[in-house]
Amino acid sequence: MNELLHGGMSAGEWDLLDAEYMADVLKASGNNFNLIEGFSPGYRTPRLTVQQIYPKLDAWIKAMRKHGIVTGIHMVNANDDTFKNYSMVDIKWLVEQLARETGTIGVLLCPVAEETGASEERDFTEFCARVWTAARGTLMFNGDGTTWSVPDARWKTVCYHTQSVGDMGPTKAEFHTIIDTDSPIMKWLQPGKLCDAGRVAEISGKASKANKSFSLYIFNSLLVHWEALCAIARAYGKTPAAKMPKQKKESIWDKFVAWLKGVLSGK
Repeated sequence: MNELLHGGMSAGEWDLLDAEYMADVLKASGNNFNLIEGFSPGYRTPRLTVQQIYPKLDAWIKAMRKHGIVTGIHMVNANDDTFKNYSMVDIKWLVEQLARETGTIGVLLCPVAEETGASEERDFTEFCARVWTAARGTLMFNGDGTTWSVPDARWKTVCYHTQSVGDMGPTKAEFHTIIDTDSPIMKWLQPGKLCDAGRVAEISGKASKANKSFSLYIFNSLLVHWEALCAIARAYGKTPAAKMPKQKKESIWDKFVAWLKGVLSGK
């Protein structure tokens, strides 16, 4: 992953989107990165089990990987109730399943985002570090723009929550820094339903000039922010497609085949 990463997604609602289509959109727009929250399917009611979340993550990662898109995962957000709603056994099972069955190629794993320093966060982070590095995976840690720390030398990538347009995060050359807009700045970047492409171009351009990667956090939206994605790609010297790809409509035959496969597999 030596190339600078750039892109963006609706990080908290990814499981409600068509993985293949979104991978196609990111590729067509000229981007190579998306960032998701691992347990976002568990935020809603009814809450999904880890056994239900895993196939969604697996399908998403594989769709992105097929199109050459790197997926960053904030597995647990410390500012939500994941540690309360799920047992540590189940959360760890999900990480092991990803490492063992889905694979770590094209995945950046951040065990805990928005960390508070709680003992369970540190224990889980160490567990993920052991499992992920044993599977030759790449680790990522999260910074909020005010307080962030390097867990140890195994972490080379920081997902930095920028606090202003000019805030480009750590200056240490040994870090691969991803400038992520999951912060109050998002209200400026997305003043309406869609992100302001001009403002996105401004901040992603600064990240590109600083030799930093960039991730546009899209707040509570299932819409495709095509113009904003294209602006990011242009900031990194890429040429987007002329038009946004159209989503393929599932035919009656496709639905029948999917139903038949489900019946035959006993699902």
